[in-house]
Amino acid sequence: MDKKHSDENWLMEHFKYVDSITIVDKNGKIVAQHRYNPRFSKEINQKENKWSLNKNILEMIPSLDPEESTLLRVLKTGRVVYQDEQVMWDHEGRKLKCTNINFPILSRGTIIGAVELSRDTTHIESEPVKSDKIGIDFT
Repeated sequence: MDKKHSDENWLMEHFKYVDSITIVDKNGKIVAQHRYNPRFSKEINQKENKWSLNKNILEMIPSLDPEESTLLRVLKTGRVVYQDEQVMWDHEGRKLKCTNINFPILSRGTIIGAVELSRDTTHIESEPVKSDKIGIDFT
């Protein structure tokens, strides 16, 4: 199987949906974040989106060191990073288990930032996901 098909297969297998997108500048400062994580209320998600702006990614997720952060790895290497399972604790001590894909942002061949698409999989191991729109328990 060629690389393009293996990348597409990985994406289809791991990203049936995305519940967070984070964009950082070349220094790892969060310049945009939109999280809609079904484990947290709308208010908590909005608060986190606002709070995280202009913070370094390691402030947001202090349990990570620079080598473990997939966003910082992309900034350093300029390569796409797939992470099947990344376990971390956020700044409020909440456990997050995520599947991520990270892309560099390039301008004229220079890395100026990175984008992370993330899917929180914590609920898969610990609790059922409920859809508040139709009231179905997806366990």
